[in-house]
Amino acid sequence: MYMHSIPESDVCSSAKVEPTFGPVAGGTHVTVTGPCDVIDLQLGQVILRSVPRLSRNTSDQNIFETLPVIKPESFPISARFMTSSGLVTLSLGLNFTFRANPIIKDIQPKTLS
Repeated sequence: MYMHSIPESDVCSSAKVEPTFGPVAGGTHVTVTGPCDVIDLQLGQVILRSVPRLSRNTSDQNIFETLPVIKPESFPISARFMTSSGLVTLSLGLNFTFRANPIIKDIQPKTLS
């Protein structure tokens, strides 16, 4: 019988987050990679929803989608992990920065060929 080992919390704090910025409109897919399975990703006090995995090969990734915010600002990133000590919330030592929504000024080419 296969037994999945549950990591120590200090191992989970090495998780990587990309990207660490997105538009205030929300919708940015934030990917968390590392040795631990992320239960929740939080930006400040807001818990992000998980995006379903498209492939079974992404077992080391957890993808979350940002929600809209009112104005550009930064929030600390933390995550909840299941560890050998139980469910633990850890600061990842990073901030997620919401930037102004992009403005499209021009589109090229002007006509379809």
